[in-house]
Amino acid sequence: MSQTTIRVVAAVIQQDGKYLITQRRENASLPLLWEFPGGRVEPGETDAAALQREFGERLGAQVEVGKPVAFRRHDYEGYSVELVLYEARLVTRELEPKRVKEFRWVAADEFGQYPFPPADRSTMDDFQLFVGAGGKPRKDGRGYGRRRNLLEARDSRFFEHSGSRGLGPGRPHGIRDPAAPLRGAE
Repeated sequence: MSQTTIRVVAAVIQQDGKYLITQRRENASLPLLWEFPGGRVEPGETDAAALQREFGERLGAQVEVGKPVAFRRHDYEGYSVELVLYEARLVTRELEPKRVKEFRWVAADEFGQYPFPPADRSTMDDFQLFVGAGGKPRKDGRGYGRRRNLLEARDSRFFEHSGSRGLGPGRPHGIRDPAAPLRGAE
């Protein structure tokens, strides 16, 4: 019996050295845990479209989706989650907690003060390589190859070296072009 896989996308948005995180509502699965904002990718929807939709529904905001920065597959009881974190930029400045309990801007070194779901926690090592020392995204490109190599060593089945844009010289198989639509439920 195969396990259901849910593709989830989330945005890493940095502003003034802090990152946007949201808290799940009391009635959500994994209630009151914190996460990077995002949600489930629906069949036929692109990763970018899912992030844009989820931001509108959850925070009443618009985002511009950039490159993928981390990927993890995490098995929960009865289902698996493929979580992809994307760089993103807020297009609108005002945020309203519509389908989240609350949101906060926190420094990367404060993440340990907030309980994250297991799938999100497992992306933190990759995220720390992405931001580098000081908690700000690296501008020099250093860290990308190291992060890619570490991910490849741990999750080799998710990588294919296509030479396409993305992480370093290749793109992880599980991290596809955010403009590419998700195929139907498998």
